[in-house]
Amino acid sequence: MLALAGLLAAFAIVRLPGNGGHVPAEGLKIGGAPVEPIELPGILLAAFATISLGVVLGPEAPLIAMGTGLGVLAMRRVRGDAPLEVQAVMGAAGSVAAVSMLFGSPIIAAVLAIEALGLDRQKLPLILVPGLLAAGIGSLV
Repeated sequence: MLALAGLLAAFAIVRLPGNGGHVPAEGLKIGGAPVEPIELPGILLAAFATISLGVVLGPEAPLIAMGTGLGVLAMRRVRGDAPLEVQAVMGAAGSVAAVSMLFGSPIIAAVLAIEALGLDRQKLPLILVPGLLAAGIGSLV
């Protein structure tokens, strides 16, 4: 089973866009470009292969990447000419929803997002309101 997981993950890393997600040894990094929708299949294949076949390094990173990518994809489908800042807010809301689904609590997801993003007082409401809404929906899923 581990060999099959390794083969599927290696295929996702080498052949598909997104390189299978972030490198676990580097930890989760905040900032940078959001996950592009074209990268989702590679990330999801690597996550599915490793989580379901026994090579679990933590399910939160693929879920956060999936939430971010789906948030950006939804924003681009609804309004393709949206500014990058709006896409970043939707990506952050998607990642908060994914964390909320994982932990089952919107408050925990919101607190983790506040801590991880390290926003100042002026920017906090811009992420907190859509993040709490997405976290509430994510905890219902």
